[in-house]
Amino acid sequence: FRDNISKALLSLQSVIGIFSSDMNEYMEDNRLSDVERSEITSYIDEVETSNLELNIHLDTIISALRANGQIDKANTLSTQKGLLNTAITNLKMNISNSIVDEKFTNAEISTIISYFSNITSKITETKNLVDEYIFLGVGGDLIEEVGKMSVRQNQISLSVSRTESTLKNSL
Repeated sequence: FRDNISKALLSLQSVIGIFSSDMNEYMEDNRLSDVERSEITSYIDEVETSNLELNIHLDTIISALRANGQIDKANTLSTQKGLLNTAITNLKMNISNSIVDEKFTNAEISTIISYFSNITSKITETKNLVDEYIFLGVGGDLIEEVGKMSVRQNQISLSVSRTESTLKNSL
C-alpha cells in the first residue's frame, strides 16, 4: 500500500511538473497554436487520471482512519484532499478559460503559474499528512525507540520490547 500511494503522489507530482514546464514554454510568446492547445488538453486529462488514482488511495486511508476511531486525523486528511482537488480544479478551469482564444494575457500567465505552485504545495502537504498518519504511526515509533538504544544489553532489550509492543498496538 505504501508503494501504491507513493506512486500515485509521485505520478501526480510528475505530471504537474512536466505540465508546468511545458505551459511556461507555451506561454513564452503569449500565443497558442492548435498543437499546443491539443497538448494542454492531453495534460489536463493526465492530471485528472493521476488525481483520480490518488483520491482512491486517500479514500482508503481516510476510511481506515475512521474505522480505527481516528476521526480527527480522517477529517484532516479529508480536508487536505479537498484542498488539493480544489487547487487542481482551479488550475484546469483557469487553463481551459485561457486557451479559448489564441493569446495568453499577463494576468492569465501569472494566475496559471500561481495555480501550479499551489498544487505542488498541496501535494507536499498531502504527502506529509499521509506519512505522519500512516507510515510514521508505525515506522516513526520504531525509529524513535531504536534511537533510544544504548550500549548496555538490558536497555537494548527493553527498547526492542517497547517497539514490539508499539508495533502490535499500531497494527
